[in-house]
Amino acid sequence: MRTTKHLTRLSLLAAVSTALIGSVAGPVHAASAGTVDLTAGKITYTAGAGGINSASITVFNGQIAVFDTEPLTPKGGCRQLTPRAVTCGTSATEFTANLGDMDDSFSVGVSFRGAVNGQDGNDSLIAGAGSSTGRAITWSGGAGIDTVSYKSSDSSVRVSLDNQANDGRNIDSDNVRDDVENIVGSTFGGDFLIGADFANNRIDDGGGAGDKLFGLGGNDRLFAKDLAADGDLNCGLGIDEIVVDKTVDPRPVGCETVQEF
Repeated sequence: MRTTKHLTRLSLLAAVSTALIGSVAGPVHAASAGTVDLTAGKITYTAGAGGINSASITVFNGQIAVFDTEPLTPKGGCRQLTPRAVTCGTSATEFTANLGDMDDSFSVGVSFRGAVNGQDGNDSLIAGAGSSTGRAITWSGGAGIDTVSYKSSDSSVRVSLDNQANDGRNIDSDNVRDDVENIVGSTFGGDFLIGADFANNRIDDGGGAGDKLFGLGGNDRLFAKDLAADGDLNCGLGIDEIVVDKTVDPRPVGCETVQEF
């Protein structure tokens, strides 16, 4: 009798322990694979759900390729290169990248036109170009706090969150949409960076002399601290903050808080 009671008690304890572990751990869902499709000259990259993607479209061994940190599945005219890389030949003239959920990043190393949609999450849109050919990329942040960075650009840039195709280098026709919250300029100086009239933007000049930063509306944060003399620094309307070089930058305009270093 005593043995039976002891076994019964152990069984109950095991059942309770299993239930508690299940309630704490919950179900585990693996990230799904992304897809890369080539149809009618257009490449479409769609990130899989649940994964933090760091992806790029570039040229590899003479072919257009998409690389990712998460698994990829080729479709249409694309072929598997590795579990996380897909090649799509040489005929594409357009691309679209849909980053899906989570905090993702995407960079572009091709010169034909395209669109990058950050969608959900706090995304990093790596826009700097290093080719002698102009390009036209539309950068949309979507939901979350998103950043477009031209830090890898090979020359000065102009970026304005006005939904116009007038961004990038002087040979580019990028369109950085106003659902992108943060801007990072090039390292060359001479950048012209303008926020949105209604949003709270973070604008970083990226380095180099002669940058001009304009916050416009919203409660903005501007960063011009780079040990180089910049041009116009104007926070605009709202409750704004700016960080500048104490001895070389001009006095900023419209900034409620000025930090000098």
